[in-house]
Amino acid sequence: MKRLAILATVIAIALGVGCSVGLRRYPASIEASLAELTPLGSNPDTVLEAVKKKGWRTTGYNERSGFYKQQGAKHETVGVSHIQASLGDYYALPLGTTNATAFWGFDKDKRLIQVWVWKTTDSI
Repeated sequence: MKRLAILATVIAIALGVGCSVGLRRYPASIEASLAELTPLGSNPDTVLEAVKKKGWRTTGYNERSGFYKQQGAKHETVGVSHIQASLGDYYALPLGTTNATAFWGFDKDKRLIQVWVWKTTDSI
């Protein structure tokens, strides 16, 4: 019985690590993968369908504003509408929990013009 409990624990840890490995990549690498999944020029419905298939949490399509891109010293609003989705979390010991959030920005014709991944870390 003890061996079964240990085996179950090892499998659970392996599955947890396997699910988060992709999120540990650099944001630019994740952005490239998302661009393959949702190519530039895609419409919001196509992006929302992809987000739903992946099981990512989203606030839906925001038609009222683009997203605010905070990268380095340059901060800008991208597009006139956007979709935001949480891709998931992973633990970065000893720092804490890191979340990867994706933003898809659309132009006035509802065509995808940019994908951006923003990582944030909550620590103790």
